[in-house]
Amino acid sequence: MLRLSTEHRPRQLLAVYVEPQRVEILRAHRQWRSWQIDAVEHFEIPQGESVFDALQRLNLRPRSWKANALVVVLPLTFYTFHREHYPAGLQDQLQEALNYDWQENIFQEYDRTLHFSGPPLALNHHLSVPIFTLQREVFEKFEQVLGGAGFQNFRIIPSALMYRA
Repeated sequence: MLRLSTEHRPRQLLAVYVEPQRVEILRAHRQWRSWQIDAVEHFEIPQGESVFDALQRLNLRPRSWKANALVVVLPLTFYTFHREHYPAGLQDQLQEALNYDWQENIFQEYDRTLHFSGPPLALNHHLSVPIFTLQREVFEKFEQVLGGAGFQNFRIIPSALMYRA
């Protein structure tokens, strides 16, 4: 069982931080239980060039054909963010409450957006939960220009996972 779980962990990591005017790339490999950084690169995006064109021009590829991961960290310019508040008594059932609210919300366009929550923060007998929304079209563009299909794992993470209440 232990051997099976360690075989599926990524051994190569490519992390990309994207901003409208620059891109930072980190390459690392797993060495036992920690990550060893191989290289960090910084690229400026020329004025007038789109982020997607610049990323496609970089032609990022995995170093190995197996056990690799691509993590993209996006700033707030690519997604939206709001907070939902729940009674503190729902702490144990918070995930069920979030799932129910999203399915029942008729104003959300589930076929065109991706929704995910951040860690909850306790405030005055309530739980404040950050909700991130990313347009599916933006997700698919990043996956396409970065070659996400060539990686075993492809994830997009918002840069604002922690926030002030």
